[in-house]
Amino acid sequence: MPLEPGLLLSDRYRIEQLHKLGSHGAVYRAADTVRNLQIAVKENLIADPPFQRQFLREADILGSLRHPSLPKVWDFLESEELGQFIVMDFIEGENLSDWITHDSLPADELVFMLAGIFDALTYIHSRNPPVIHRDINPSNVILSPLGRPFLVDFGWASPAGRFDARTDVYSLAATIYALLTLHIPADALQRAMGREALEPARTLNPAIPSRVEAALEHALAVRPEDRYPNIATFKQGLAEIP
Repeated sequence: MPLEPGLLLSDRYRIEQLHKLGSHGAVYRAADTVRNLQIAVKENLIADPPFQRQFLREADILGSLRHPSLPKVWDFLESEELGQFIVMDFIEGENLSDWITHDSLPADELVFMLAGIFDALTYIHSRNPPVIHRDINPSNVILSPLGRPFLVDFGWASPAGRFDARTDVYSLAATIYALLTLHIPADALQRAMGREALEPARTLNPAIPSRVEAALEHALAVRPEDRYPNIATFKQGLAEIP
């Protein structure tokens, strides 16, 4: 059950209201009564050890990162009675998944708007070891009232290993494709089995420049070795003059 408003965690963090509820976790708007600041408290809803270890990994990874387009983690709480919680910045703003039901921005404006996301991904990929987000999608990008984009939800993040920067290149390209065309691109696994094909972006939105369509197709290649090797080269491909 969701935490009750007014509950005080660690004699400091007061729950105000449920902000977002998912299958694995809940996010609450809360207040840090010591610093007198609004914060977010993320709760792990799955008590199984693998999920508990992943939740702790998320806290460790995000807690080690400092970037203007990433939420900052302030605390990690764990108790047998209440469970696990990550205390972090509350990101006020608009979830970009809502944009897919509206008119899209021109491609160059969208890429410019998402500059902070490109920079944040370049930053986490340059860590030692590199951090791979693994879950970039419109619902995990928030645009603040001041226009700064934030990349949130590091629940599937992991050090590079089975996954590398090309995993996030693909997911970021799929996000941009969806925001420009108002359609979700065909699933990579279905494409690999020949069951679906990637519809050219300009077929869905003729206003998309040809260079952007080509860059998206390159980044959305089924085989990782056929994609851009990193976020910087993907961004360059989006911006190149045809």
